[in-house]
Amino acid sequence: GRFSDSDAVYWPVHPRARLTLDSAKIELPKGFRVSGPISYSLMRPTIRMAKKVITDSGGVTREAYWSGVPVEVIGPTAWPEIHSFGDGDAGKKIKEILCQRL
Repeated sequence: GRFSDSDAVYWPVHPRARLTLDSAKIELPKGFRVSGPISYSLMRPTIRMAKKVITDSGGVTREAYWSGVPVEVIGPTAWPEIHSFGDGDAGKKIKEILCQRL
Protein backbone atom coordinates (compact mmCIF):
# COMPACT_ATOMS: atom_id res chain seq x y z
CA GLY A 1 0.00 0.00 0.00
CA ARG A 2 0.85 3.68 0.14
CA PHE A 3 1.65 3.66 3.85
CA SER A 4 3.83 1.65 6.19
CA ASP A 5 3.15 1.20 9.89
CA SER A 6 5.84 3.78 10.62
CA ASP A 7 4.11 6.53 8.58
CA ALA A 8 2.14 9.18 10.47
CA VAL A 9 -0.92 10.20 8.47
CA TYR A 10 -3.17 13.13 9.29
CA TRP A 11 -6.58 12.92 7.62
CA PRO A 12 -9.14 15.71 7.97
CA VAL A 13 -12.14 13.61 6.92
CA HIS A 14 -15.19 15.03 5.19
CA PRO A 15 -18.39 14.17 7.12
CA ARG A 16 -19.74 11.97 4.28
CA ALA A 17 -16.48 10.03 4.14
CA ARG A 18 -16.64 9.61 7.92
CA LEU A 19 -20.16 8.15 7.63
CA THR A 20 -18.95 5.72 4.98
CA LEU A 21 -15.99 4.63 7.12
CA ASP A 22 -18.20 4.13 10.15
CA SER A 23 -21.05 2.35 8.38
CA ALA A 24 -18.66 0.01 6.54
CA LYS A 25 -16.71 -0.55 9.78
CA ILE A 26 -13.45 0.26 8.00
CA GLU A 27 -10.47 0.14 10.31
CA LEU A 28 -7.72 2.56 9.34
CA PRO A 29 -4.07 1.52 9.44
CA LYS A 30 -1.94 2.23 12.47
CA GLY A 31 -0.54 5.76 12.41
CA PHE A 32 -3.66 7.43 10.98
CA ARG A 33 -4.83 10.45 12.96
CA VAL A 34 -8.32 11.44 11.87
CA SER A 35 -10.08 14.76 12.50
CA GLY A 36 -13.09 16.53 11.11
CA PRO A 37 -12.80 19.08 8.32
CA ILE A 38 -10.34 21.92 8.88
CA SER A 39 -10.54 25.58 7.93
CA TYR A 40 -8.61 27.09 5.03
CA SER A 41 -6.45 29.05 7.48
CA LEU A 42 -5.45 25.79 9.21
CA MET A 43 -5.18 23.79 5.97
CA ARG A 44 -2.38 25.94 4.54
CA PRO A 45 0.14 25.44 7.39
CA THR A 46 -0.89 21.78 7.64
CA ILE A 47 -0.03 21.28 3.96
CA ARG A 48 3.28 23.14 4.35
CA MET A 49 4.30 20.70 7.15
CA ALA A 50 3.40 17.61 5.09
CA LYS A 51 5.89 15.37 3.30
CA LYS A 52 3.23 14.53 0.73
CA VAL A 53 -0.43 15.37 0.11
CA ILE A 54 -2.94 12.88 -1.28
CA THR A 55 -6.20 14.53 -2.33
CA ASP A 56 -9.14 14.62 -4.71
CA SER A 57 -9.48 18.39 -4.27
CA GLY A 58 -8.31 20.78 -6.95
CA GLY A 59 -7.90 23.52 -4.35
CA VAL A 60 -5.78 21.35 -2.08
CA THR A 61 -3.74 20.25 -5.11
CA ARG A 62 -2.95 23.87 -5.95
CA GLU A 63 -2.14 24.74 -2.31
CA ALA A 64 0.27 21.79 -2.13
CA TYR A 65 1.96 22.90 -5.34
CA TRP A 66 2.36 26.50 -4.19
CA SER A 67 3.74 25.19 -0.88
CA GLY A 68 6.30 23.01 -2.68
CA VAL A 69 4.82 19.78 -1.33
CA PRO A 70 4.50 16.72 -3.61
CA VAL A 71 0.84 15.91 -4.30
CA GLU A 72 -0.91 12.78 -5.51
CA VAL A 73 -4.32 13.37 -7.06
CA ILE A 74 -6.95 10.67 -6.64
CA GLY A 75 -10.47 10.54 -7.99
CA PRO A 76 -12.11 13.24 -10.09
CA THR A 77 -10.63 16.70 -9.82
CA ALA A 78 -11.28 20.21 -11.02
CA TRP A 79 -7.92 19.83 -12.79
CA PRO A 80 -8.51 16.76 -15.00
CA GLU A 81 -5.30 17.53 -16.88
CA ILE A 82 -3.26 16.36 -13.88
CA HIS A 83 -5.41 13.39 -12.89
CA SER A 84 -3.03 10.89 -14.46
CA PHE A 85 0.00 12.45 -12.74
CA GLY A 86 -0.40 10.65 -9.41
CA ASP A 87 3.32 10.12 -8.96
CA GLY A 88 3.80 13.08 -6.63
CA ASP A 89 4.75 15.41 -9.49
CA ALA A 90 1.39 17.05 -10.18
CA GLY A 91 2.94 20.41 -9.32
CA LYS A 92 5.07 20.36 -12.47
CA LYS A 93 1.99 19.72 -14.61
CA ILE A 94 0.02 22.50 -12.85
CA LYS A 95 2.87 24.93 -13.58
CA GLU A 96 2.84 23.90 -17.26
CA ILE A 97 -0.92 24.41 -17.47
CA LEU A 98 -0.78 27.79 -15.76
CA CYS A 99 2.07 28.98 -17.98
CA GLN A 100 0.13 27.96 -21.10
CA ARG A 101 -2.99 29.79 -19.95
CA LEU A 102 -1.38 33.01 -18.70
